[in-house]
Amino acid sequence: FFQGLCAGLAGPTTPAPALQLDRRWLESCHPSIPAAANPAKQIALHLYAHVSLVWADTEAFAGVAADWQSRLLLYAETAAIFATVDEMRGLWSMARFPNFWANGVRGVELTTGTAAASDRLHMLLQRRRIKTMRIAAPGASPAALCAHLLALGEWVALYAARLYQVDPADRVPLAYLGLE
Repeated sequence: FFQGLCAGLAGPTTPAPALQLDRRWLESCHPSIPAAANPAKQIALHLYAHVSLVWADTEAFAGVAADWQSRLLLYAETAAIFATVDEMRGLWSMARFPNFWANGVRGVELTTGTAAASDRLHMLLQRRRIKTMRIAAPGASPAALCAHLLALGEWVALYAARLYQVDPADRVPLAYLGLE
């Protein structure tokens, strides 16, 4: 099921390729790995105490970025914004942020290696004092890249929950509203 999901998020392929995962890279996200060598912990620390603005560098991976937003909201109960790459380039690039946004927002771009570099967008966001981070993951196929980015997003959200001292399973606001 997970292979099919990743293949579907990565775009139409016939037949779905075998999912080749980089076990060593995935294990580098394990809780026993120190933050200096753990990409998920580094990303969670980058996002901690900020609103996350998450996008992927291609429209094909927009669903992965939206999944990151959902996990950050559900697990860590932290504000997260998802945008497509077209929205980032065509709308968010136009935004003149209030002064407090430079201290309140952190950008995360999920890079797939298939899109042209978005150096100008990052430079524009930096000029507007929004700190951004590009996130790359291994993957020989779009489905494998998707699987790695989804797994990384899971770890990032769990580490963010830990930083916020939130139990990801509780979902207190949803229970309070009678939605869970």
